[in-house]
Amino acid sequence: MAIFAGGLVQFMAGMWEFPRGNVFGATGEWGALESWVDCSVVRCPMIAFSMYGAFWMSYATIFIPGSGVLASYDNAPDELANALGLYLTVWFMVTVMFIFPVSRRHRAFTVLLSVLALALLMLAIAQFTGSEQYVARALLVVLD
Repeated sequence: MAIFAGGLVQFMAGMWEFPRGNVFGATGEWGALESWVDCSVVRCPMIAFSMYGAFWMSYATIFIPGSGVLASYDNAPDELANALGLYLTVWFMVTVMFIFPVSRRHRAFTVLLSVLALALLMLAIAQFTGSEQYVARALLVVLD
């Protein structure tokens, strides 16, 4: 589900932003920030679809048995937790960097990215500490 509904479709939506001239919405590249900030609300409704589509596809691939990622950590489950915590921490930092340019223009996207950043941070903390309590709280934040 995460690969196709969450990842591939979102990635494709980001690629569809290129013909519309919304490079930031397509890739999230900072070089397009100046043109993105000056665009109208109608022209820039999406933010970094390709980046988060790639996130969903890569995160789902970690858990697919055929990829061999989980199998490589069979003897070291603590290392898997640390690797996933680091992975989620990097995505937390990427999301926080997206909040700054969005906050100038779109309040709804600012709230959306802030909630997403909070959920990613809580999931990363859960991986580092091994506490399912943080995972439950992070899922409640995402689902609410």
